[in-house]
Amino acid sequence: MVFRFFVFIVFCVFACAPVKEERPVKVRKGCLDCHPKYGRLLSGKVVHAPVKDKNCYGCHRPHGIVGGAFLKLDRRLVCVPCHRDVVNKLRGKSSHKPAVHGQCLKCHKPHSADQKWLLKSSSGKLCLSCHGEVLMGRNVHRAVTEAGCLKCHDPHGSKSNLYLLRVKSDELCLSCHEANEMGEEHFGYKVSRGCVSCHNPHSSDGKFLIRRFYHKPMVSGQCEKCHVVKEGVFKVKQYEDPNHLCLNCHDVKKSSSMHPPYEQRKCLECHSPHASSHLAMMRGPSSKLCLECHAYPYKGVSKGKGVHKPVGEGECVSCHSGHTSSNAHLLLKPVPDVCVKCHTFDMGAYVHPPFKKGDCLGCHLPHETKQPALLKQSQLELCKGCHESVKKEMGLFSLHSPFGSGKCSGCHDPHVSRFRPMLKAQEPELCKMCHAQLWADMKGVKKHGPFGDGRCSSCHMPHGSDYPFVLKDEEQKVCYSCHKGLKEKVRESVFVHTPVAKGGCGRCHRPHGGERHWFLRRKIRDLCLSCHSDVLKKGREWKVHAPVDREASCLICHRSHCSDQQWLLRKGQAYVCRDCHMVNSKLVKAHGGIRPSYKTCSECHNPHGGLKGKMLWEFEHPPFKEGKCGVCHGGKR
Repeated sequence: MVFRFFVFIVFCVFACAPVKEERPVKVRKGCLDCHPKYGRLLSGKVVHAPVKDKNCYGCHRPHGIVGGAFLKLDRRLVCVPCHRDVVNKLRGKSSHKPAVHGQCLKCHKPHSADQKWLLKSSSGKLCLSCHGEVLMGRNVHRAVTEAGCLKCHDPHGSKSNLYLLRVKSDELCLSCHEANEMGEEHFGYKVSRGCVSCHNPHSSDGKFLIRRFYHKPMVSGQCEKCHVVKEGVFKVKQYEDPNHLCLNCHDVKKSSSMHPPYEQRKCLECHSPHASSHLAMMRGPSSKLCLECHAYPYKGVSKGKGVHKPVGEGECVSCHSGHTSSNAHLLLKPVPDVCVKCHTFDMGAYVHPPFKKGDCLGCHLPHETKQPALLKQSQLELCKGCHESVKKEMGLFSLHSPFGSGKCSGCHDPHVSRFRPMLKAQEPELCKMCHAQLWADMKGVKKHGPFGDGRCSSCHMPHGSDYPFVLKDEEQKVCYSCHKGLKEKVRESVFVHTPVAKGGCGRCHRPHGGERHWFLRRKIRDLCLSCHSDVLKKGREWKVHAPVDREASCLICHRSHCSDQQWLLRKGQAYVCRDCHMVNSKLVKAHGGIRPSYKTCSECHNPHGGLKGKMLWEFEHPPFKEGKCGVCHGGKR
């Protein structure tokens, strides 16, 4: 009975306990739940395996390491973990540049595509987008049009063959062309190797895809001129060195300058014996062929900058002869004649001496340099070599910007000019090349004489100076060179305005011109107050002297440069005040019946303004303040 009661109590306790609510299970969202627009990436006929498995994290991370697409690795490396077989191909004899540089997306789409291997377009179109030159001939190899590029080439790399070939070129040709069946086309000879030495594998203007430039005995079937054919095997005729065969038809001409391979009878170092796609049956383009022997120190560094255009385009033969020349360095013509073939110059009365002598290489390097315009050194160093004055001028206090930065060609033409001394233009047109804004600012305003006449050099030095703004002399002396009358006045005056005494004309005047009289920088009153702000005070009880409120206020009483009177007054204080304030009964009454003296006006009055409307000085003697003048002066008030 007790047990049953205990069980009943336990049941009641649990029955009364609050029921725990079950939390809803959160379903983890996939990438496409938030990015539905990327669902279209699955629409292609071929889908990238991770995309097909909805494994976005195969390439991406939700938070990302590499910005943009939140890739797991750098774009150049993200494909590597899955496509290591491709990476191994890149270590072979030849490799596709985009693959080497990790530019997989140049050919492939990352998610899905309508082409096999996720290619952006058909392999033929894709290859020709970069290699369009292979189909420039009128006759196109059927293998290219029907089978496509990948019939012969691997798109990534080849372990043992050049040009990304899947197998050696001869094997590729014989996979379609039976050697026994080609005898008729080859004048009865059974040819089984060296196909591409005569034929272009892609296209050609010649019949049977014969390369553009060919050896005449070869196309006429005169193979035995150079070869001995025995049982279908070609051997070089009677000489151990095949180069000697060339001498049967081609004489070696002597000259003062000879190309070493030509002089040593090593014709095959440069030429193909049968046919070539390059001029004069060269083994390859001169851009590559010449560089096999002639390397340049900056090759690949400048990426086209500082490289002579023919060098950059591989046109070595545009300047040099391949065999002999009567000029140094196998040049087609003497140095100046070779240069002017491409570089033309306007005629001028003044010619730079090195240019006049035809010494182009005195300043320029013929192939490449780290300096602009193929210069041997920086412009400054080159010019200093002949112009001793440049060395001295570089040590001056103030340097003209083009000169200071070593850009002599900013003002001078290094070859030919119509102006002395080899200037690109006359002043002021020359100065306007850099200082056009200065002329724009002065448009429509009165101009300072030298500036208006375009005589910049009357004030400034062209290269450098010991004075600011490349001035020819101290600022004041430059101004005095024209303003001689002012110079005499200042020299003879007792009192001189401080800026004038210190030679700071530019503190008040604009040197080139302006809309105000005397080319002042501000209105006269504002200009004076910029230094003499203490002469005016603000306040309700402060009254300004009437002349001070006028535009030319200060010059009513003062002179601007110099004076024989204290405070640069135009005349003695008595006469300055008397010009406006005549002594009459009203003035006497205002002074308590005492006739004031003009000589002592400023003893009581502030000439610029003062308190209580009387313009009195701020601190007053008590008797004077109370009007008890007689305490000190005696007599009546």
